[in-house]
Amino acid sequence: DDGPTAGFTLSATPSVTHDETTGVQSLPANDHSGAVPAFLVPSGAGTLIGWAQSAGSVIATDTSTGGADGKASDVFTLTTSTGGAFSGVDSGLKATVTGNEIFLFTEGSLIVGRELNSVGAVAFSIGLDASNNLDVAQYEAIKHNLSPENNADSSEPVSLTSGLLHVTQTVTDGDGDTATSTNAAGLTVSFLDDGPTAGFTLSATPSVT
Repeated sequence: DDGPTAGFTLSATPSVTHDETTGVQSLPANDHSGAVPAFLVPSGAGTLIGWAQSAGSVIATDTSTGGADGKASDVFTLTTSTGGAFSGVDSGLKATVTGNEIFLFTEGSLIVGRELNSVGAVAFSIGLDASNNLDVAQYEAIKHNLSPENNADSSEPVSLTSGLLHVTQTVTDGDGDTATSTNAAGLTVSFLDDGPTAGFTLSATPSVT
């Protein structure tokens, strides 16, 4: 018997950026309008702030083979650098309102960022869709620590810890043998800050006598 082989390369821009400012924002954000895809809604998710999708597939080339038995499946998933599941890995991010740290958990095909633990509030979810686009849905404001603030909405970026999120390919051949490959370089998932707005009107008689 021979066996399958796994192999692939990432696209030139294996990243996605969401701007938490209300509405669909332009580049460098990859914001999308419309309903969030159902697979990006994890258990316990709150009100959606918005969602974004990479400019295209994060997979550039697929050089895998099925050998003499042929390919039965060829699947890409989001994993750790060793090809494993996330089980409470610190994302390097914090929730704005509570200040709680956000940890990553593998939940089905999703990577879910939750406050504190596996049953904590959902901050965001990350997944690959059927076309291997990288999608992110944001459910809580993320703390941005750049200082000093220089205007009302400077869209400061903050990202998952570098090298944390990877893609693993699993190839299964016709008689059930498998081969896997995990990319060496991590994916980039970023969130851009919004800011407050100021505005008021005077009364009809803004005077005193």
